Amino acid sequence: MENEVDTNENTLIRSTPCEVCGARMLWSQGAWTSASQSAACYRCDNGHTTDPADTPQCPRCGIHDTERRADADFSCARCQFRFPRPVPAG
Repeated sequence: MENEVDTNENTLIRSTPCEVCGARMLWSQGAWTSASQSAACYRCDNGHTTDPADTPQCPRCGIHDTERRADADFSCARCQFRFPRPVPAG
């Protein structure tokens, strides 16, 4: 089927390496801290993190392995779904 997503792949490892050092990126709970909040984000083996705002959850398949496109939309590395930039909560 054309729109099927392979759910057997490891969805915790980001498809692109760390922008700082090139190491693998792993989805980590509570790795992003800001003021009095913590959030899940990608963290590399050397401790570099990505801002969770830069990897919003894909509305189609539910993973965060997404990247911002030149047109300000996002695309999912898993299912290739394109979606608009999420509106910040609040």
